[in-house]
Amino acid sequence: MPSPGKALPPLRTDDEAEHFVDTADLSEYDLSDFRPMQFEFSKPGTSDILRTHASGTVR
Repeated sequence: MPSPGKALPPLRTDDEAEHFVDTADLSEYDLSDFRPMQFEFSKPGTSDILRTHASGTVR
């Protein structure tokens, strides 16, 4: 059985996350706990609150 892979490092900023995704070999990491998420975006100029739900969906 193959090893589960490395844990993802903490990514504290958008820049850190972008750099990680651009440079890392994601096949080395354990992504088995990832779940699909959906996002809804509103029109520019409106203010909304982003809520996540236990089911993993955003409304």
